[in-house]
Amino acid sequence: MISIGLHLVVFLLVIFGLPHFKSDPVISEPVPIELVADIGELTTTNKPPVDAPKPKEQKPPEPPKKTEPPKKPPEPKKSTPEPPAEEKLKDPPKPDKPVEKVTDKAEKKIEKKPEPKKEKPKKTEENDFDSLLKDLTPTEKQQPDTDAVSKKMTEPTPSPNVSRFSDVLSMSEMDALRQQLSQCWSVMAGAANAEDQVVELSVTVNADRTVANAKVVDMGKYSSNPFFRAAADSAMRALRNPNCTPLNVPPQKYDQWHQMRIVFDPKEMF
Repeated sequence: MISIGLHLVVFLLVIFGLPHFKSDPVISEPVPIELVADIGELTTTNKPPVDAPKPKEQKPPEPPKKTEPPKKPPEPKKSTPEPPAEEKLKDPPKPDKPVEKVTDKAEKKIEKKPEPKKEKPKKTEENDFDSLLKDLTPTEKQQPDTDAVSKKMTEPTPSPNVSRFSDVLSMSEMDALRQQLSQCWSVMAGAANAEDQVVELSVTVNADRTVANAKVVDMGKYSSNPFFRAAADSAMRALRNPNCTPLNVPPQKYDQWHQMRIVFDPKEMF
């Protein structure tokens, strides 16, 4: 019977459960919770705060524009005829150079004029004619060929019909040549300086005493000085003047005067 009673108690406990010996638990009131819509803002709390954009200032309304009266249409410009093509191509006139500079240069040139040279005392007739015929020796000595020299050594020497190379013209012969050339040489009047009239020529003479060639020694002065050029041209014409051809030189001294330099000086010639 005891076992049956224990089984019955266990069965009842299974069905109805154990009895509660503790006090009833206190039921807490519910706490309201607000849900935030933007969760990204809560996760980025470390970022610096962003300033809110300032509201744009509204400009005051512009005042109404005044209505201007209608302007008159501009008058059409008168069309000026274009200058011809020739006038366009012409360069604009250059400004004239100041006259003051030219006058200054002219004064300087006048101041720089050399003083007139003192006249030297007249030399003797021999020295005067030496300046006229400065160099009667040949300008270029022709070297004899070796074959010609060998022939002269083998052949007998002829009699000396022609004077030797070292012979010099006598005073009377030089005076005769000076008088002949002075008749054919016309001096230009109005030259600035007497030095412009002194001309030196390199002359080549043929065996018949006619002038083969005549050249001015100072070609630089010939091209730059018009007075010197006129005097030089007159001297070269004098050498070919019929009254001065052939030259009055001894024909037997051809080796001496076939190439020579003649100085035309008006102080010595006249």
